[in-house]
Amino acid sequence: MASKIRLITLYDFIYECYNTELKWQCQRFSPNGHQGFFTDEEILTCYLFSIIEEEKFLIKKSYQFIKKYWIDWFPNLPSYQAFNARLNRLAPVLQDLVATLSILLMATESTFCYDGLIDSFPIRLSSGKRKSKIAPEYSVKSYCSTKNEYYHGIKCHVMAMSRSGQLPLPVWIKLSPGETHDSTPVKLDAHLFRHQRIFADKAYDFEVLRAFLRPMNCEVITPQKAGTRESKWEQQQNLAYRNILQTAVSAVRQPIESFFNWLNEKTNIQNASKVRSSKGLWVHTFGKIAAVLLLMLQF
Repeated sequence: MASKIRLITLYDFIYECYNTELKWQCQRFSPNGHQGFFTDEEILTCYLFSIIEEEKFLIKKSYQFIKKYWIDWFPNLPSYQAFNARLNRLAPVLQDLVATLSILLMATESTFCYDGLIDSFPIRLSSGKRKSKIAPEYSVKSYCSTKNEYYHGIKCHVMAMSRSGQLPLPVWIKLSPGETHDSTPVKLDAHLFRHQRIFADKAYDFEVLRAFLRPMNCEVITPQKAGTRESKWEQQQNLAYRNILQTAVSAVRQPIESFFNWLNEKTNIQNASKVRSSKGLWVHTFGKIAAVLLLMLQF
């Protein structure tokens, strides 16, 4: 019974969002705008519900789960090929759904904090030895220092607002080619950040980045790198301060690392080896992020 209530609640939410905002991202130009007997709202509900309820990471597994256990609720379920094609067409809808869910999370948060935590994680399409042919404009060979490995894929950049004793709330998400430097997307979207303290790792310790964010009344706090022109005596003199600063910043940033781990456990988002198209890559990324945001909203 609880699963049925969750399914009804999710469909009602998706239906309202789709018919007020999301439908303009996939508008049909037919004379009557007919979606078919299986609507876009039902496709989105099936995909997101299978991730939330049973952690079905692949579209095929999601389809099989709905067909096996919930076919009475979706009697007009199409073939897998049609389901997959229509879901890929809804990739822009999922991107806007993530933005809507992020706004809802911020609106329901009573203990809001203005400290931003920023970082990125890789989404692998293939290993470093095998070049990926999917989304060639994004998928390039890159190195992940955290996992100490080369891969072909993209990066997902996230800025989340810190919360005491809870996972942070993601408020800014951007995809970029895997070789993109971590600070580049922040520079491009610097106008979106205002009146914040932003905690980041050493990759963001650049005066250029701080110059972009300073007019927005944002302060970037990162561990301090040793200067290239510093003598060994100066490096030794500043070593204790830099170690203390790095420990303090790492302690503040730890929740976003926990969020990434939780996101990957719930959705396996970092493994996109089964994706076979650019639209499929967008569905894989934003669909899974939408699913975890729904979990944070207690769906």
